[in-house]
Amino acid sequence: MKRWQNNIPEYLISPLTTGFRKISIGVVKDRCRIYPFFCAFGRHIDMVKNIHGIDEKLIDLLRGKNNQPDSTLFEISVALMYARNGWNVSFIPETSSEKSPDLLVEKDGEQFFVECKRQAKVTEYSETERKEWNKRWDILVQAMIAFKIPTFMDVAFKVEVANTPLTILESAFTEIVTSEMISSGYSLENDQISASVDFINMDAINKHFEDFQVSWNSPQMVALFAGGYERNGSYTQVHFPKGVNAVGPDDDDHILNLFCTGVYSAYCAKWECLSDTSIDKKAKDVRKLLGKAVDQAPEIGNTIVHIGYETLHGPLVEFERHKKIANSINTFDYKNKKVKAVFCHALQPSVGPDDSEWAETTMRFGRDGVKPETILQNDLLLDESATKIANETHWYQDLNLMVTGA
Repeated sequence: MKRWQNNIPEYLISPLTTGFRKISIGVVKDRCRIYPFFCAFGRHIDMVKNIHGIDEKLIDLLRGKNNQPDSTLFEISVALMYARNGWNVSFIPETSSEKSPDLLVEKDGEQFFVECKRQAKVTEYSETERKEWNKRWDILVQAMIAFKIPTFMDVAFKVEVANTPLTILESAFTEIVTSEMISSGYSLENDQISASVDFINMDAINKHFEDFQVSWNSPQMVALFAGGYERNGSYTQVHFPKGVNAVGPDDDDHILNLFCTGVYSAYCAKWECLSDTSIDKKAKDVRKLLGKAVDQAPEIGNTIVHIGYETLHGPLVEFERHKKIANSINTFDYKNKKVKAVFCHALQPSVGPDDSEWAETTMRFGRDGVKPETILQNDLLLDESATKIANETHWYQDLNLMVTGA
């Protein structure tokens, strides 16, 4: 496992233009997801150039697959990882007539076919759950605005979000406000949710804006409203800005260069679902991807499978997913295919108020007596300098941080 950080200073920007425009924080996170890969390609540009067939892959990355680069980025990163470990690497050209592996790697008379599979960033269930949250948030925020009290609500669902009334958050918020429980240190709790509400410290926020402008809908802006920011947290917020400054032309290519000059009022909520069913459904297994990879493995020759996925839902989901993956890979019927090792690359890009972070864990599974570490001594996709490497998963570290705060 490794982590690396990229410090992002907070800039004081001179006003250029003002206006109102909405942008999702996901745009910033997507930049964090892609940036480390291109940094790795640049650091090892000579190795990349020596990978046979790389030109076609780069064309595919820039122009192909409906502008969905994750799979191709993963394939190139796996190819570079083998090159960094001293293997001669070639991409196997795709054909329409038959399925084939992605790579052929060779070293010291040894040869492996390599098949790469990349899981979708967000599961269908996660997207459905987020939409269910938004339905309840839309009703909640109207109640927040009606009371005219800038507030932050922290919500934990004990059952699936879809199985709660649409008005459950509004009802909980109203009861907390009318019972004078805001910032009381107490939570309102029933068999479906646990919720607490705090005042948003507008004096502290206005003091901050006297000295700084804040990137629009950024983690730093959320941290101002929520009194802190958890990288694995899910936040939703609405605020009424005093002004928005744009750096660069007002077009879709400069959507990251928007800065808020101050806010009149703000309303924010953090939510999570602790339902066993929700955790199980978000902890998506890799069995289907493994099956597709094995189908593309040749009948003759040894094959290695690499599967990549992102860990976006926090430690509870990832502990459950880890168990599923280990069971699937160890019990899978590989039939007559000579799959000698499976590597699972768990990737976690995250953006905080002051920096961006990349965490990566590789899980190795050898077969037929093969030790994966003899194939790849360095089996992390990215090798940024000044990384911290530990013999534990990054979700274990995240959980430890949540429990101990250190």
